[in-house]
Amino acid sequence: MHPLAPLLSLALAAAALAGPLDPPPGPVAPTMKPLSQVEPRIPIDSLPAVLSVSGSYYLTRSLVGVPGEVGILVRARHVTIDLNGFELRGAAGTLDAIRAIPGITDCTDLVVRNGSIHSWGGSGINSGCVFGATFEDLRIENNAGAGILASDFTTVSRAVLRSNGAAGLDLGVNARVSDITSTNNAQDGIGVGEHSIVTRAVIRDSGRIGLRAGERSIVSDITCSGSAAVGVRVETQSSVTRVVAFENGNTGIAINGRAVVTDSIAANNTGSGVLAFAGARIERCVLSNNSLAGITLNGPGTIVGNTLVDNPTGINLLGSRSRVEDNAITGGTTGIKTVAPDNLILRNSVLGATTPFDLAPGSKAGPISSEVIDHPWANFVQN
Repeated sequence: MHPLAPLLSLALAAAALAGPLDPPPGPVAPTMKPLSQVEPRIPIDSLPAVLSVSGSYYLTRSLVGVPGEVGILVRARHVTIDLNGFELRGAAGTLDAIRAIPGITDCTDLVVRNGSIHSWGGSGINSGCVFGATFEDLRIENNAGAGILASDFTTVSRAVLRSNGAAGLDLGVNARVSDITSTNNAQDGIGVGEHSIVTRAVIRDSGRIGLRAGERSIVSDITCSGSAAVGVRVETQSSVTRVVAFENGNTGIAINGRAVVTDSIAANNTGSGVLAFAGARIERCVLSNNSLAGITLNGPGTIVGNTLVDNPTGINLLGSRSRVEDNAITGGTTGIKTVAPDNLILRNSVLGATTPFDLAPGSKAGPISSEVIDHPWANFVQN
């Protein structure tokens, strides 16, 4: 057999399977759906615009607002607005960039994404009537009102809120907020109602509170500095973890009763590093160089395993029935101070404070010694 015979046989078999090489006669028929069916979106190419029909809308270019008018007025439910990488730019006398109002039915499920909103005479987005809005991949700045004003069950992710005349974010209950930068907003940097989750945010130079969260909220992985008032404030039964609060005009982290702060840092705040109320637990935090105290606790609570450095008072207990255990305090005037009886002070170390322990009559404390002694509840002092 010729050595090329097997290759020739394979080539002929492949050609037979592939079918004829010449196409059939006649024009080529379309095989795909038109774009309007593949992506049925409605363009927005001028302002003001009124959206009265549910659907998906997109900007065709950057647009400038008209004095005395809302940029985009939403009067329907189930509306998505894709800024498409463009900007909505305000001007003197303009109102909100995007505002939702009730139409024939309640306004719900508004989505705004992917672009910039700035320099409007009202808020960047005013969706106070919308239940379940979603805002993502936005830059909202230099508006006279709030960056985003929204109602309950709002989700905001990957947004920059800067230099707005009210709050950066002002949301209702059950909010979900993540990956936010909020700087130089005139009121709160981020405000959410109860049952909310806020994670991964950088907040700077807020005119009031950096981050304000309602009761039963979860706050984590936050850096907050330069707020005129409290850095991070949460209400009762909330959780705060991995928060860094520094150089705020009042308290670094404030928690109402029965809330928890863990694994956080508060430094160089004008008030206390952490201010807490009855039922609070503060654990594994680092509190340093705050102007009043590292931790101030009003009412019964638990303070365990914290490091406190160079605060005038390390731990200041203003109520009774608290447990203070296994904290390391260095520097300052007073290590641990109680003004009421019946607090339990165990296994703490105080190094270099002028008055290591200033305990009210009726306090219950383990032995206080400048020597290491074999006692399970001993407190250690070193000048």
